[in-house]
Amino acid sequence: MFYNLTNNLNKALGIIIFITISLLLVVRSLYGAGLILVLLIALSQIKSFKHNLSIIPKGQLVILFASVLYAIYRALSEIIFNSGNPVVPKYYDIYFLLLPIAYLGIINFKISWNLIAWSSISCVSIAGIYTIIEWIVFTQNKNYLEYRANGSTYAIAFGNFLLLFISFSVISILNSHLKPIKSFIGFTNNKYVSIQTKLIAVVAIILGCTVLALSQAKTAFVAIPVAIAIVSWHLYIINNPKKIMYLLLGALSIIATTLISPVGNILTNNFSDAVSGIVKEDIDIQSKYTDTYSGSLRRHMWIHAFEQFKSNPLLGVGTGNYKEVKNSAIKSESGEELGYLNNELLRFNQAHSQYLTILAENGIVGFILLIFMFGSTFLYFLFEHFKTRSIFSLAGLLLITLFGLFGVTETVFSRSIFINMYILFLTLFMIGCLQSDKYNDR
Repeated sequence: MFYNLTNNLNKALGIIIFITISLLLVVRSLYGAGLILVLLIALSQIKSFKHNLSIIPKGQLVILFASVLYAIYRALSEIIFNSGNPVVPKYYDIYFLLLPIAYLGIINFKISWNLIAWSSISCVSIAGIYTIIEWIVFTQNKNYLEYRANGSTYAIAFGNFLLLFISFSVISILNSHLKPIKSFIGFTNNKYVSIQTKLIAVVAIILGCTVLALSQAKTAFVAIPVAIAIVSWHLYIINNPKKIMYLLLGALSIIATTLISPVGNILTNNFSDAVSGIVKEDIDIQSKYTDTYSGSLRRHMWIHAFEQFKSNPLLGVGTGNYKEVKNSAIKSESGEELGYLNNELLRFNQAHSQYLTILAENGIVGFILLIFMFGSTFLYFLFEHFKTRSIFSLAGLLLITLFGLFGVTETVFSRSIFINMYILFLTLFMIGCLQSDKYNDR
C-alpha cells in the first residue's frame, strides 16, 4: 500500500513539476502555486524520509546549511535595524528556509532527467509562441522598453530564464543516444530525447533563442559564452569532440543570424548605449525608453549602494533599508530640484546587483554568507561532476554559474519568481545527484 501511495505521489509530483516549469514564463503566479503543491506533497512524506537523512552527502548538507544561514541572517538584520518598528519582510531571501523542506520531502521520489528535459523544451516552446504572437500583435507604436519580450515577468528575468531553459534543452539533446556507461545515471536508457522527437527540441531551442533576442536581456547574452564553455567542457571530459563541434556550429549559426537581423542591430546599439550610460558621468537623461537611461540608472544605484556599504562596512544599513537610505541621500543632496534621473531613482528598493545590494544592506558579513551559499553549491556540483559525469551535476553547474552572473547586474533574490525557480531546480538537481551516487555505489 505504501509503495502504491509513493508511486502515485511520484506521478503527481512529476505532473505538477512539468506543468509548473512549462508555464513558468507565461502565467503569472503559477510558479508559487506549483511550489506550494510540491511542499504539500513533501509534507505527506514526513514519515518516510527519516531513515534517509543518513544518506545525504556532506556537500548537500553544506548547501542546505549555507542557504538557511543566509536566510536567517537576512531576517535578523531586518529585525535588528528596524527595532521598534513593525517588521514587514521587504525581501524574498526568507524563502531559502523552504529549501530543506522541499529537499527532504522529495528525497524518496525518483527524479528522471526526461522530466527536466521535456518540461524545459515545453517551457521554451510555449514562451516562444506566446511572446512572438504578443510581440507581433501588441507592439505597434510602442516604445522600446514596452515592446521587449516580457512574458509573465519583466524582460531581464524573462531573457535570463530563457537562457537557462535553452541550456537544459541543449544538454538533453547532446546527451541523447550515448552508449550506456555505469557512471552516467540516466544514460542506461541510452537516450534522453528520442530520435523521433529530437527535431521538436531543436525547433524549440531556435524559437527560444529568437525570443531571447527579443527580450534584449544583455546579461543573458554575456552569459551565453560561459554556458557554451561549461557544456563544451562536459563533452570534452566524456570524450565526445564531435558533439562539441555540433554545439559550437549551432551556437555560432544562431548568434550570427541574430546579429545580421534587424533585432541584432537594435541589440548591439542598445548594448553600446547601456555601457555608455554606465561608464559616463553627468549624462542628461530625459526619457526612460533608452538603454543609456538603463545604464546610467544602474551606475547611480551602484554608487549609492557602495556609499551605504562604506557607512557600515561590517553589517550594512539593514535588510530592506537600501531604498530608504538612498532616497534620504538623494533628497538631501538635490533639494527640491530632483531632476528626471533622481526622480526615477527614488522608486527602486534594490541596487540592481545582488552583490552590491547585500554589501549595502548586510555588509561584509552578509556578502560572505552569500558567497558561501553560491560557492558551496558551485563546488558541490563541480566535484560531483568529476565523480559521476551526471547530467544533473552539469545542470547544477549551469544553474549556479548563470545565477551568479545574473546577480552582477540584477538583484536575483529580490523577486519571488527568481528565488522560487532557483529553489525548485536546486532541489531537483541535488536529488538527481543523490540518485547518481546511489547508482554508482551499486
